[in-house]
Amino acid sequence: MLGIGPAKAAAVLFPNPPLASKKRRQAGTLSVDTVEDFLALPLERQRALILRSLSAVLIHPAGRGRRKFDPSLIEPVWR
Repeated sequence: MLGIGPAKAAAVLFPNPPLASKKRRQAGTLSVDTVEDFLALPLERQRALILRSLSAVLIHPAGRGRRKFDPSLIEPVWR
């Protein structure tokens, strides 16, 4: 475990989440507009939304001798 809570993890994963179009929201394919809505979902639904929304996650090198977790080194690549 990384030692960060779900709210901080959501902020790392969704710093500027892509906005769903009105048509997609009406179709029910993406029903989360805020971090609070996302955190209110069951874990299985959160996982499914993340897997469907991301094409990759880039982890940049921390540098020599750095062992502390740095969320700024994580870069989500959105679909």
